[in-house]
Formats: sequence, structure tokens, C-alpha cells
Amino acid sequence: MLFEDQDADDRFEALIALTSRTKLIVKLLGTDVAEQRIKEEMDRRLGQYGIKVKRPRGLGQTTAAKTFLDSAAERFEAAYLMALHFGSRGIGEYAVVETNFGRALDTMIEVYNHYRRTVPPVGDSMRIPFETYALLVEGLQSREIEVRQCGACNTKHPVVNHHQGPVHCPACSTQDLRMDEVRADVQSRITAYRQSRNQIPKFG
Repeated sequence: MLFEDQDADDRFEALIALTSRTKLIVKLLGTDVAEQRIKEEMDRRLGQYGIKVKRPRGLGQTTAAKTFLDSAAERFEAAYLMALHFGSRGIGEYAVVETNFGRALDTMIEVYNHYRRTVPPVGDSMRIPFETYALLVEGLQSREIEVRQCGACNTKHPVVNHHQGPVHCPACSTQDLRMDEVRADVQSRITAYRQSRNQIPKFG
């Protein structure tokens, strides 16, 4: 077994099914096991299932990259992941945050697997890879990413702090919510109700 702790070994087993980025696995596990040893064990375990590991090159994503959550579709799914992770209120005073290191990782694994089960992939992969999800959680906790709430549909969505220019709500941008029509319909109903109240005969 790679780790003395069975829980850590179980988490490693779950992580290698979600990402092949070794540095991220080492960071999330908080382990002092050498990165090369992690790679070898990952290759061995996945090789048992006939899976050849394809490792990404470079240093990986950062929240400062221009391509991080660049599209409305990405930010819409990131908003969904944010709600799954922190609760419906989102990050902040009332957020559901796990302070135990191991259980926090368990939460991430559970949330991302739920996301994979409930959101259709784009081709052979998810629109939000696990690495991006990990950066989202870290950025929200460090306040490098802020949460904004749409004034039209009330959707809470993440926005990186360095973003310049207007930020459109990803729900309104990607979903056919027709909020203008809804508001107009509600306003017409209110107006009709007030007019009907004014037409009620008054006695005395």
C-alpha cells in the first residue's frame, strides 16, 4: 500500500480516477510521498484496468489565466459546482465549510463525482475538469474569486477579481429564462389586480 493510512490510500484511489496531474494529487492529499512514486503507483493501478495515463504538460491552470472560467457555459457549471460545494447560500458567512483536511477532500471528491453524474460531458470530458474545480474552491476561499448575484434571476456565480469590464450572468446568458418577459407578465398582473380593486363598489 502506498500510504500507511487506509483513508489516504482510498482518497488517492478516488483522485487518480479524476485527475492525472500529480502535483495536484500531492497537494490535495498533503502527503510527503515523492511525486515520482505517486506517478509510478498511479501508472500501476490504472494499468491494471488497461488505462494508459496521459499526463498534462506545463505548470497547470491558475485563476490569473485569461482562459480561466472564460465562457458563460463554464461559469454556469462553475456556479453549479459552487452551490454543490458550499451550499445554496454560496461561499461566505453562512457557507457550509469543512475544516477537517481529510473530510474536506472527501467533500471535493463527492461533489465532483456528483457533477459528473448530473451534467452531460462535452465530447469525452467535462467542461469543468477537476483541476479547475480545485482552483475554484481554493480561489473562493482565498477571495481571489468573488461571488456575484444576478439582479434578474438571483443566480450566484463566481467572478475572478482581476476581471475587467461587465460580467453577464451565466444563467441568463446560457439558459432561456426570458426574465424580461416574466417581469413584464408579473407587472401586468399587478396592474390588472390594482385596477380590479379600484373598480370594487364602495359603500357607506
